[in-house]
Amino acid sequence: DKDRYNAAHSAMYEKNLHQLFKSLRKDFGAPKAKMVVATLGQTNKDTASGNEKLIIDGMFAFGKVHGDDAAVVYTHPVSMGGASNGHYGGNAKTYMNIGLAMGEAMVGLLKND
Repeated sequence: DKDRYNAAHSAMYEKNLHQLFKSLRKDFGAPKAKMVVATLGQTNKDTASGNEKLIIDGMFAFGKVHGDDAAVVYTHPVSMGGASNGHYGGNAKTYMNIGLAMGEAMVGLLKND
């Protein structure tokens, strides 16, 4: 969430995701591990601008590059309550929706193996 307030961080988001994925695979000795990431719920991909657009575009580009090894969950449609920096207003359903969507995405990745 903090990256969206810093243009330099936002500009590096995609590169950092690639590096994180590479590092996790190496550090855990799991060269074929899959990865699921989720967007911030308050960010609408169709109207995002500035730093938020850099981040969301970077996330989807990351998913595209890694194909069957990574997935991106777009959470705006399932997000209820405030923004992520306000913990979605404590709305438990938002957390449940995002968790389920990420779990389903991982199952999809594993089925493609």
